[in-house]
Amino acid sequence: IELTRFVQPEKIEIDANERAVNEKSPYCFFVCTTFDSFLNDLYTYYPILEKANYAAVAQLAQLRQFVQSDVSVCSDGDYGFIDWGDMPSGTYNWDMVANAASTDWATTGEFSSIASNHCGATAVTNFALYFANCGYSNLKINSSVYDTFVAVHNIVGNGPVMTIADEAKEYFTDRGYTLKTSSVGSFSGIQTAIGNDRPCGILLANAIVDWHWVICVGYRAYNSGGSYMRVVDGWNDTTLKFYLCNSGSTWISATQYWVA
Repeated sequence: IELTRFVQPEKIEIDANERAVNEKSPYCFFVCTTFDSFLNDLYTYYPILEKANYAAVAQLAQLRQFVQSDVSVCSDGDYGFIDWGDMPSGTYNWDMVANAASTDWATTGEFSSIASNHCGATAVTNFALYFANCGYSNLKINSSVYDTFVAVHNIVGNGPVMTIADEAKEYFTDRGYTLKTSSVGSFSGIQTAIGNDRPCGILLANAIVDWHWVICVGYRAYNSGGSYMRVVDGWNDTTLKFYLCNSGSTWISATQYWVA
């Protein structure tokens, strides 16, 4: 098949003969068998990507590498997230950004009546809620998670979105603050960011182009091996979820955030 359509709100599962055989799970993505057909339809939905945009070019290059790698187009939709109680035993080093446990995190389900494919907008909302909890109180509008999401969604819009940093900066500027960001390219970089109390926006790919934004608020590094991010997954109001790097889904990008 060529790119069939933009799937909302369910996703298509593809069998070995590349036929759409089933639609399941509440995650958004495109279905295609060639990267070129994916790009053609992506430009239809997002014509701005045809303009010179070096950040987008870098993201597309990462996606091309992912598509061309030996991965299955069928997946279970959970991105490999692990509950606290299911984590391995053993000794480890760990850290978590300050105030993460006390933050009132937003979830995509709270806004399903007004938005779709909105994990990106939810992630930006959660950055606003986190930093509001750190003292930048004007980021949380009317002390309301819902009102904050509405304002963020007016900037970010529905997804899928490949980047959220510029939109997050716009929202923070509108609320009177300067947000800074920088890319993180390794787990050691994640550890450094967390040690500096800088949560990270993580883009994961669960299948060919089945994306999901999460926020990394901590890590656990086992002495015997095994590097885990502690994440706010956007579906649960908790910091008790973990992600083993590149297990269950592919780590596409990471960006650390802080207020100047």
